[in-house]
Amino acid sequence: MLLTETYFKTFTTKSVIDASTATEAILALPADSRAAVDELVDTAIAAGAVPQKEPQDQGFMHSRSFADPDGHPVARLYTSFRRFAGAAVAAGRSVHV
Repeated sequence: MLLTETYFKTFTTKSVIDASTATEAILALPADSRAAVDELVDTAIAAGAVPQKEPQDQGFMHSRSFADPDGHPVARLYTSFRRFAGAAVAAGRSVHV
């Protein structure tokens, strides 16, 4: 749920952290495909979000991140568990997915 700061404050008695100077949490959103990762992040950036780290591609996982206009970090990632299991087995590790 995305809320204005004023409305958000009605849900808590704690002070609201300035996300441009502190990080309390990173929201990570799963995706069904690499294309879905790119689509959401590109849409967010077009709407005013700021790209964060460079896109990450480990073969079995693709992720990108951005900060929303208030500075809250958001990551979007896709993981191919089939590729993950294959990479783990190739490295001599057991996998239980």
